[in-house]
Amino acid sequence: MNIAHYAQTRYTTKAFDPGFKLSQEQVGQIETLLRHSPSSTNSQPWHFFIAGSEEGKARVAKAAAGGYAFNEAKIRHASHVVVFCARVAMDDGYLQTLLAQEQRDGRFANDEARAGQHKGRSHFVNMHRFELRDAQHWMEKQVYLAVGTLLLGAVSNCATPSIGWKNRFIWPWARCCWARRRWKSTPARSRASTRACWARSWACASRDWSPR
Repeated sequence: MNIAHYAQTRYTTKAFDPGFKLSQEQVGQIETLLRHSPSSTNSQPWHFFIAGSEEGKARVAKAAAGGYAFNEAKIRHASHVVVFCARVAMDDGYLQTLLAQEQRDGRFANDEARAGQHKGRSHFVNMHRFELRDAQHWMEKQVYLAVGTLLLGAVSNCATPSIGWKNRFIWPWARCCWARRRWKSTPARSRASTRACWARSWACASRDWSPR
């Protein structure tokens, strides 16, 4: 695979064929891309909401009302839509959740390695929380890494990134989906509330899904 070739030939899709649907295999590949997106110190400060049904896309499309109406057709006609969400906080409890999951995943050779990971990650997280006081902005930047990973993987299937939405419309829906479903336990995830930051006009399945 020549990644440079795809970078040179990709384009931002302006209109989608409403009759086209991603296959389940393609959906699975996109889920894998999102689940394994990189993040600073493996902090994974995100959640992804995926809409593939007409009802789900219609809910996301509400965020394109008013001055963003030009994006509504993209949302409704795309095969699938992903809403990228950033966490609103990264507290000590969440850091312990990350560490415990990494332990279960067998990431540490010994207790010293485990302690080193926690110390290093806490250093950077607390720097943004207490010294720079830009933790929210820092977490949102991590979400863009996941966006980039998705766009690279979706290059052969047409994808469009966009921030032309009203978050106040997406947030109640994302919050509702989060509360409505009891997701299976997934690595390095807590159930803290999230804030919808970006919607994307391409992605996975007609179910709500949380990354690894």
